[in-house]
Parts: sequence; C-alpha cells; structure tokens
Amino acid sequence: MTARPFGMALLAFSATSYGLVPIFARLYYDSGGTPLAVLAFRYAAGALLLAGALPLVGREFRFRTAGMALGVLLAAVSYGYLAAVRYIPVTVAALVFFTYPMLTVLTARLFGLERIGWRRALGVVMAFVGLGMGLDVETGVILDWRGVALAAGAAIAYTALLLVSQRAASAGGGTDLTFQANLVCAGVFLPLAALAGELHFPISAAGWIGLVGVAVAFLLGIVAFIAGIGRSGALRAAALSNLEPLVSIAGAVVFLGEGLSAVQLAGIALVAAGIVAMTR
Repeated sequence: MTARPFGMALLAFSATSYGLVPIFARLYYDSGGTPLAVLAFRYAAGALLLAGALPLVGREFRFRTAGMALGVLLAAVSYGYLAAVRYIPVTVAALVFFTYPMLTVLTARLFGLERIGWRRALGVVMAFVGLGMGLDVETGVILDWRGVALAAGAAIAYTALLLVSQRAASAGGGTDLTFQANLVCAGVFLPLAALAGELHFPISAAGWIGLVGVAVAFLLGIVAFIAGIGRSGALRAAALSNLEPLVSIAGAVVFLGEGLSAVQLAGIALVAAGIVAMTR
C-alpha cells in the first residue's frame, strides 16, 4: 500500500478502536468505575506499555516539545468532553464536540494547509447532519452554557491536536510522541482521580474486561492515529474520525442490546456518504 491509503487504513482502525472504548467503559462503570478513573487508568496503562515498547522497537526516549504539547491538548480534550456531560445531555455534548471536522477544514483552508473543494465542504455538512440524526440528539431541553463551552473547547483543542499531530508525526518518532502524550495525561488524571478517591479496581470479571478493554482499545487507537495522520493529513483524519461514533452506536446495539430507529439508520448512511466525500 502507498503511504496515503495505508495512513487512511490506520486512521479508520484508530477510529474503530476509539469507538469501542465507550462499550468497554460501560462494563467498567457497571462494576463501580467512574469516568475520571477510566482516564487515569487508560493513560497510565498506555504510558507503561509504551515505555516497555520503546526498547523493543529500537528507540530511546527522546524529549520532544511536540510530544508534551500533544499530551496537554489530549488532556484538555479528554477533560472537556468528560466534564461537558455533567451539564448537558451526552448526545448534545457529542454533537458539539464533533464540530471539530468542520473546524479542521476551516483552519486548514484559512492557513493554506490543504485545498478545500465543494465536495469536501459538502461532505463535512453531510457528516455533521448525519451525526445529529444518528445520535438522536435531544430537543427541547435547556442547555447549560458551561456544558456547551466545555464541549466546544474540547472541539477546538482536538482541532489543534490534529494539526500539531500531522506536523509532528511527519517528522517521525511516532512511538516517542505517543508515549509522551500518554505520560502527560497520566500525570494529570492519576492525581485528580486519587484526590477524588475514585481509583477503584473492578469488583467483577466483566468490570475487569471493561477496564482492560478500555486501555487496550485506546492504546491501539492512539498508536494508529499518530502513525496514520503523518501519512494522510489532518483533514482526512478529521473525516475518518466520524467513524468513531458509528462504531459506538453499532457496539451498543450488538453488545448492550440497544436499538436503532429509522432516523438513526438514515443518519449513519449520511455520515458514511459524508466521509467518502471528505476523503476523496
């Protein structure tokens, strides 16, 4: 495979892995876990596993400013999205957060990073509208401005993360970048979870499956993301990231027994069409 198709395949795999995280997280929550504990454990596990992997791939730890910047942005994204759902419905938070493909397209156009034709612009709109239909966003609810602001801040931070990741990953050293990003996030969320008294291990086998699943799926996702974005670019990464909520929806149907309405099915089809338009 040439660099770009291979990079897109990695990004699709990354989005699929990320999409499985909420499914595993639900198993952990049902065993007494909390969202803050999920963040602490997944980043700590990622940092430990990558620290052991560096010698195996023939690399020594090398401090990179870009890696620390990615860690700060990743922590901001994780916290903003997590905190938003305290104030607004999850579906609304997801819809606000997933404005980042549009923000990425606009930013790339503004700074002349990529040419944006009408097909890509239409694809962004299609994916966003389809996502709203697929998530079956609640209407008629009073929205707390704090939740909207947190979700919007997470979207802006993720836009910056995509653009920084593309430039940093193109320079090589993806394993270093991923390790440093996980290390920074672990340094943020482990103390927070400890202070909140939320670092509890699961009390059931299903809970352990959930916790380990979260760590593995997220680690595979972020490694594939860093490797893929350097080959395909931030805009295609933003487009393919729309697969993430679709995988979560499908996983909820298959593993958690949730159902899909006709509107949600139509929304999923619209998102898929938008992704095709954006990545051509």
